[in-house]
Amino acid sequence: MNALRARPWALLFVISLAINLFLGGMLTARWLQRSRAGGGPMGFGPPAFRVLGPEARPIAERVWTSRREEVSQRMRAAREARKHSAEALSAEPFDAAKAAAALADARAKTASAEELVNQIMVEIAGALPPAERAKLGQAMEHGRGPRARGR
Repeated sequence: MNALRARPWALLFVISLAINLFLGGMLTARWLQRSRAGGGPMGFGPPAFRVLGPEARPIAERVWTSRREEVSQRMRAAREARKHSAEALSAEPFDAAKAAAALADARAKTASAEELVNQIMVEIAGALPPAERAKLGQAMEHGRGPRARGR
């Protein structure tokens, strides 16, 4: 009788394990897709290129790829500056001048990264045919471009 009672629990355990593995795989795949997307600040990069046609997408990706390392360097500098500003804000004893300087540095480095992305956007737009440039502009207007987060 115990073997008969244990069988449904074992079956439920196997089903639960299968569901958890499936969901874990989906979440991992989604995370890997995002990490390989190459998006820069504010999500700009290959994900924003999805609106482009098959002839235009390689043009945008070529320009983006040629500048990716520079974007990465500026983004790392901005992250590091934000980390330093958080440390300065929570330091004991608190030094208001040091915190203000750290925040100003973080703001400047973030602006530098965003400025570079804007330059790249202009470079890409200049290389695209008018119809593809319009698609990219519409995508940005509707939240699928640089300001779209979590896509």
